[in-house]
Amino acid sequence: MDGKALYFSRYGIPFPRNREGLKPEDYLIHLGIYGFAASALQKTKNLTSSSLEKTEGLEQLRWLQNGMSIYTSITNERADSVDTREDLRAIEKKYLL
Repeated sequence: MDGKALYFSRYGIPFPRNREGLKPEDYLIHLGIYGFAASALQKTKNLTSSSLEKTEGLEQLRWLQNGMSIYTSITNERADSVDTREDLRAIEKKYLL
């Protein structure tokens, strides 16, 4: 593997069609920290929401569907999820107060 993301989902992928073979520890959890070249950032600000992004609710799919690459690496670190304003308030309370 070259570290290039193929897809992002809010559901476990790949789906074990035959209900065998994959174990929970075979799946990875996304911890997103993004770095952009200025040119890539300029390109992303002009992209409209893609069909996959609208389906999954993940902006990374907009980039992938428009031919941009996202490179990944694996870590053993865990992080709190921030997907809603309530999540953000909980994180602020946990770390800033």
